[in-house]
Amino acid sequence: MAKEYITMDVSIKEIKNLLIKNLSCKNGDQVAEVIVQSLIDTNIGLKLLYKALTGLFPETNVKVGEIYYVHIDYLPTWRLDKIKTLALPGTKDDFYIPVRVEAINLYREPSIEVRFKMVNTTDQEVFDMYYVDDYRLAFKSEDPEQTLDEIEKIPDEV
Repeated sequence: MAKEYITMDVSIKEIKNLLIKNLSCKNGDQVAEVIVQSLIDTNIGLKLLYKALTGLFPETNVKVGEIYYVHIDYLPTWRLDKIKTLALPGTKDDFYIPVRVEAINLYREPSIEVRFKMVNTTDQEVFDMYYVDDYRLAFKSEDPEQTLDEIEKIPDEV
């Protein structure tokens, strides 16, 4: 399997210098300092800033309303009964739960908010919301209407 991501270390000074180089204002070094220091405690902020400065911008092929399957281990297992949730209609390949994409925020990690049906720890069938990364969406439903019918139409509000 080909590698899809790499990890690299970039110093704060390198990000700041790159930002100064891209700013076209009188006090570029001070503006860069304010921006970098404002983002220094948020890994996602510095990561997105660095990517933007090098011409890389967040994107996804996922669309709101689409139905995907997510491995149960990428959902909030501490809030659900795993065995009973996996026994609900619509589950695929013993571990994949159908989810509907509710919102996408590419400036947050994880970036995809999904709604799904589960059996909670008090033994009730409920719908819940959770954020996952788009690469955690294992596969798309081949027949979204049938999938929704199997799980009794995911409601608009949790």
